[in-house]
Amino acid sequence: MGLTWVGSALLTLSSLVAVPVLVASVAVVAVQVTGARRLRRGAMTMPASTPARASLRKARRSFTLVTVGEGAAIAAAGSILARSGHSLWIPAVICAVVGLHFVALARLFSLQLYNATAMALCLVAVITMILGATGSPASLWQLVPGFGAALALWATSARLLVATPIASST
Repeated sequence: MGLTWVGSALLTLSSLVAVPVLVASVAVVAVQVTGARRLRRGAMTMPASTPARASLRKARRSFTLVTVGEGAAIAAAGSILARSGHSLWIPAVICAVVGLHFVALARLFSLQLYNATAMALCLVAVITMILGATGSPASLWQLVPGFGAALALWATSARLLVATPIASST
């Protein structure tokens, strides 16, 4: 998702700047995908108990509900903002909704790092709203949440990849 956020920010930049940033962003994603594959391979070799499988089913169901709620909130907010003539606010509001979604995920997975991710994303949204409301250029409505959200998500991913024992044992 970080690459998607960067992509939204790149729409406001010249190709002279956008192309190198896109190349660097794709490199970041490639490193993270490689790390995630290592984690998955390591997890597949771990024995799974029946209680663990039942817990996994419950977590998947809860994750699905959180994600569907996030999508519905984004769709509703985007529609309301677009219809009311406040389209510039959409990226900031989406960033805030994604941040709030991480609060639910932190509780679901008992992962405090997700609370930090939630705070970072909500802070990016608030900064965007303050800058936008003070008459900053329209491009800031895309740039700040685009790069801010990408950095927050990539930092979270990097921290998880470094901190997960399976990643270092494979």
